Amino acid sequence: MARAQPRAWSEPDQGERRRDRRRPYSRSVHISYGDGGYPCMLENISAGGARLTLSAELPVAADMVLELADYGAVPGRVVYANGYSVAIRFILDESGRRRLQAWIEAHTA
Repeated sequence: MARAQPRAWSEPDQGERRRDRRRPYSRSVHISYGDGGYPCMLENISAGGARLTLSAELPVAADMVLELADYGAVPGRVVYANGYSVAIRFILDESGRRRLQAWIEAHTA
């Protein structure tokens, strides 16, 4: 079976609920959760959220903070979890979303 070619931006399909298109961004990052922190791999990112692979399992609805180099802390909530893979929705106001979108464009171009 042929694999689909990767795209710079994921294209929403008819069942898509995301407000923002995700951009591939494979980098090691750090999250804070509860009283601890974990290294993880950022798989993709948008101004609305991200997909991460972690070394620990996080429950759905867990509040956490993603630390991005040259940006800082981005608060979020786990909206999907499957083993060590999670999707998070960022908790940002419109100004924060614009600032994060500018960072994404500068770092994933």
